[in-house]
Amino acid sequence: EVSDLVGHPIRVALSTQTMPVRLGLLAIAEKIEKRPDHNFELSVASNNGQVLFDIIEGRAQVGIVRNAALAAMTEPLRSSVRVLASSEPGPSPYLVSRLDLPATIGNQVRDAWLNFEKDPTSAAYFATSPIHRYRKVEEDRFSEVAAFCTRVEKLTTPMLTPPSPPDARETIPSS
Repeated sequence: EVSDLVGHPIRVALSTQTMPVRLGLLAIAEKIEKRPDHNFELSVASNNGQVLFDIIEGRAQVGIVRNAALAAMTEPLRSSVRVLASSEPGPSPYLVSRLDLPATIGNQVRDAWLNFEKDPTSAAYFATSPIHRYRKVEEDRFSEVAAFCTRVEKLTTPMLTPPSPPDARETIPSS
């Protein structure tokens, strides 16, 4: 059970601040039906694959990984791990560029990604990938993404940072 793992270090990929980690923490808190009494102890691995191998090889009890990393595992490795909780879906990554990139180059890169699935090799990749295709993003979607990120950050920040110690100084009422 997820509740049995509270108090054990959680292995995460790359950084404790990534969106997959934040969503994973929310999924754990939801599964135990409350925010834990203490913060989660997170340890960082170099990538999602390393998190999975650390679990399989016994260096970690539990980890948070992207669904694509789990989906890429083949047997017999896949059957040696189990999913205890899954998060709500987060926004997909965006392809962005520097502001000073010439528009002609930016447009070529965007068009290549938007037409990626038309290539037979790429279409075969999409058939087995959790990513189905790339699409153009309407500007109004950015406000939805910003609101999503703000909500997730607000909910998970208390789970990541230790609580501030109470101020040791006594407050003397003024007369």
